Amino acid sequence: MGKRKYFSQWIYIAFRHSIGIGDGVAFLIGLAIPIIRQLIPGWETVILELGWQIPLGVFSSVIVIRLLLAPYWMYKRLEKERDELLNVTRENGVIVIKHPPQLEIRICDTLFGVSGGNGFPPCDSSDQPARWLRLGLDIELNVPIETLGLVISRKLPPIPAYDWTPGRGAYYYYFKIPDWVKNGEQHVIQVQAFASGKTWGSSEMSMGFPG
Repeated sequence: MGKRKYFSQWIYIAFRHSIGIGDGVAFLIGLAIPIIRQLIPGWETVILELGWQIPLGVFSSVIVIRLLLAPYWMYKRLEKERDELLNVTRENGVIVIKHPPQLEIRICDTLFGVSGGNGFPPCDSSDQPARWLRLGLDIELNVPIETLGLVISRKLPPIPAYDWTPGRGAYYYYFKIPDWVKNGEQHVIQVQAFASGKTWGSSEMSMGFPG
């Protein structure tokens, strides 16, 4: 910032900054003068003699105080603009970096199976073997996941991950294949997670379901 621009900003902020403590003190002094004249009669003559000097002095004091504080106000304004640009905040004088919510899901590998086989979930209470899809997921995040599910052919709601609870991390996730998905069909799948008030999803993947 050049000298000319700096001094123009200095004068501008000095006169345009919102009313502060110094202005309030000067205002109270102005209110106190008539009261002092009534309570201390001897001061009336002195005040009358200095009548034009008192308001001028108060006004001058306000101007001088504002000119002295203007560089500090400029610094605080620039500091605020810089913090907003860098996306940081200050807590008790300590700079805290604010990261925008981020959640990225990548499907790394897939494996089909049935209940109880090759580490897949056991049969449910119906004792009927279910078909399962195991997905290896690479999840990068800085927000907690509230729900995690699999969407097949864009049909909602998502199929919840088996035996998964919020805050629990893993690489393999198991999803029960619904009955409406027939063997030998081709479908598009996507893993979706709900976090930080929005739904995040992996890239869609087309795959055939084995017969």
